[in-house]
Amino acid sequence: MAELKRSAKMNVIGICAVALAALAVLFVSFNGPRKPSAHQLGEDAFQRTFGDLSPRPKLKTSWSYSFPVFEVMFESKAEKEKAALLNAKFSAELDELLKDYGSVDRRFRATLGVSFTYPGYLEEIVTAYCHNAPIQPPEPTSKLASGHGSS
Repeated sequence: MAELKRSAKMNVIGICAVALAALAVLFVSFNGPRKPSAHQLGEDAFQRTFGDLSPRPKLKTSWSYSFPVFEVMFESKAEKEKAALLNAKFSAELDELLKDYGSVDRRFRATLGVSFTYPGYLEEIVTAYCHNAPIQPPEPTSKLASGHGSS
């Protein structure tokens, strides 16, 4: 009987030891050093690249299809053009920092995830590429929609 009590006591001690070890592993894994987020890496690269520029552009971060997106917003088109070398440096740094981000066949690419804009940028793009496109009303899809149905 004494040996049975001793065996049960050893089992409880063993279970407690395993549980404590599992808790320690979980604590270390959740509270250990963390890899910086993609947006934090981008913000740090932005600071290094554009930190001394005056006027300094603004950085807007978001997500698109599970990928980080960075928009560098300048005060004018002239400011954007003046910073062309810095823009290229920022894109190259993001390509390097986020080279392992994404799946094997779909990695982050700055050419898709970084845009450099200024007020009026979108209007300029629309005007440049869409001004010749004729705007036509949609074709009716049924007789009722075209007014030829019975009343």
